[in-house]
Amino acid sequence: MTSDLSVLYVNPTKQLRTGIRSLSTGLSATVDATVLTPSDSKSRISEHSRVTYRYYNATYIPGIRYTLPTSSFLRCLSRQISRADLIHVYSYFYPVCVAAVLESVRLDTPSVVTVDSLPGVNWTSGNRLVDLIGRCYTSTLGRATFTAASHVVALGEYLIGTLEPYVSENKLMVIPNGIDTEKFTPSADESANDADTKDLLFVGRLDPVKGVPTLLYALNRLSHYSEKRYRLTIVGDGTKREEYQRLCTDLGIENRVTFDGYQENVVSYYRNHDLFVLPSFSEGQPTVLLEAQSCGLPVVATDVGGASEIVEVGETVPPNDYRALADAIDSFSVGHPDSSHRARSVVKRRYSMEKMCQKYLELYSELTNDE
Repeated sequence: MTSDLSVLYVNPTKQLRTGIRSLSTGLSATVDATVLTPSDSKSRISEHSRVTYRYYNATYIPGIRYTLPTSSFLRCLSRQISRADLIHVYSYFYPVCVAAVLESVRLDTPSVVTVDSLPGVNWTSGNRLVDLIGRCYTSTLGRATFTAASHVVALGEYLIGTLEPYVSENKLMVIPNGIDTEKFTPSADESANDADTKDLLFVGRLDPVKGVPTLLYALNRLSHYSEKRYRLTIVGDGTKREEYQRLCTDLGIENRVTFDGYQENVVSYYRNHDLFVLPSFSEGQPTVLLEAQSCGLPVVATDVGGASEIVEVGETVPPNDYRALADAIDSFSVGHPDSSHRARSVVKRRYSMEKMCQKYLELYSELTNDE
């Protein structure tokens, strides 16, 4: 199906951002979707037949993942934006996103900026210098991006108060990320798990902000004080993997923890565990909490970012408190017979990909019809 509406999505990272992947594929039968993304992301993308992909040579700020607007990017952007009716960027905290929104103003093309957090303001890296840079960036280039954008979308109500000093109220709205609830489904096998052993799951990057050591210390506490036996599977990779493996050895829990590395398909992990745990220090809207609950898995998470809005079946605890995390895990793993159905029903009702796509399509139509 060919559409009269052409949308350009700007992806700033090596990994295709979840929202861009979901929207470009979910709306591909309704809009002409083009994704502009770094060339070194090509090997990580399963290209959708109805989505056009354009690649640019990216340069990253040394030591971090932020992309700079190179000549290759600017050439690709100029070509693609001239053909688009609307441009959509996920996050403002990348120089390429700022460049894309400012270029859209020059060409009088409507733009949408989706925001999951404000680094240095309501999101912390755990490094004071990095957070200071983030706060300065948000107050300058971030503010300029929000001012230039036609509309700013927050992923949750948790962001509205934080965004209000930077964005005029008339162009700010909430559209949560959605997930494919037909892909993330509970296991068809409803046989009871081993009552004596509880399997915990973490999915995410092994970076400091994800708080994995807090989870490992909580597991160590449970191994000494709980009557139940716990095992933990860690799915994901990152700069701290070896350090976390050494910590497991130091704590004497290496036989209870499995590091499975990065996995493209995590559905089977959600289905085969008893409880999902997210111990982050900072988050935006954690998609993994939606995926876990859509698979019928209850969750325990730290109360950061949009976690408290998402956790319907489970519990939130303060960040960096392994005792509270251990207590929440131990109390919630006693068994809640209807938790699987309740968790999934909430996600289907509020966070389906269909609901997200419909809301964005309405916004796109409003912005392009106002021209």
